[in-house]
Amino acid sequence: MMRVDGRIRFIIIPMIIVTLTSLLGIWVHGKVEENRIKSNQMYETAIPADDKETYDYVLDTQQGIFYTHSDFIAIKPVTFPRIGGEYMKVVAEEEHYEMRTRTVSYVDEKGNTQTKTETYWEWVYYGSKTKQVDKVKVHDHIYDFNKFTGFDGKYITTKYLSSDVRITYYGVPKKLHLTFLADASENGLQSVRGKDSAINVSYTAYDKFVESKLSKGILSTVLIVIGWIALTIGLIYGYFYIENN
Repeated sequence: MMRVDGRIRFIIIPMIIVTLTSLLGIWVHGKVEENRIKSNQMYETAIPADDKETYDYVLDTQQGIFYTHSDFIAIKPVTFPRIGGEYMKVVAEEEHYEMRTRTVSYVDEKGNTQTKTETYWEWVYYGSKTKQVDKVKVHDHIYDFNKFTGFDGKYITTKYLSSDVRITYYGVPKKLHLTFLADASENGLQSVRGKDSAINVSYTAYDKFVESKLSKGILSTVLIVIGWIALTIGLIYGYFYIENN
């Protein structure tokens, strides 16, 4: 009688696990899809406002979600004395060339595994300094630089203070042509995620920007489905493992 009960349990418990994880998975997938559809609608229905006149109109009349391509121009560009030039943002990263030790394994002549300590040299990060502008101009409007995010700093140069100390510089040019999606609300220009978030800028055209966002949404959905299947299999395997031990 116990053997029959055990066999029934081996069938019923996995079925219960599959049923529960499937129901929960359907609910989670539904929520994810709902958010993805809303995001897609936002990207696809955003108002284009590429020229200053349209941009001003969208802001003045609080048209909601829109996108634009515009020059970003630094007000009072910044730099470091050692490199010159003018930048919207510049970062100086200091590194020191230092000796390190590590333990490595090797096989000796008798075939035995041994360990030894060896030394090596590497550049070690010692911190960084950042300078950035306070204001930028977009469609002749002046905004706080921190109102935006996503600027991509490019390598400028490396300066050696000595044979074992160097500073590498990365900078954002003082003028860029960028794309961004934003919300023209009663609070003025703000992020689509709310007034407390920064507006994300993109270096690509809007159609490429949207294509990237949509593909990421599909990928996240696929990964969730795969993850849920793996979770279900893992739970069933765990149950059988516990029962057999």
